[in-house]
Amino acid sequence: MCEWSMNNSHKMLSYVIAVIVIAISASLIAFVYKIRCISSLSVPSGSRILFVIAHPDDETMFFSPTISHLQSIGHYLHFLCLTSGNFYGKGTIRKIELVSCFN
Repeated sequence: MCEWSMNNSHKMLSYVIAVIVIAISASLIAFVYKIRCISSLSVPSGSRILFVIAHPDDETMFFSPTISHLQSIGHYLHFLCLTSGNFYGKGTIRKIELVSCFN
């Protein structure tokens, strides 16, 4: 009985690992596809682009490569942040960090 139980747990672990690998692979494929779509956009150089973000640090966590690329090819970037990031009472610090990351 113990051997059967052990084999079942090994099978279950194999299934879980397979699902995780498939999920990660699908995410990576979607990410690469998204990057290719972004890089194939034809936006005239010198365009003004607005990023709307919910919190300070969202621009860094989600858009760093895009921001860097757009700046390197001569676009003018503007950011609208909808909150101050004051959840832990650090709103003033978050505002300073947000402004300093663009200088």
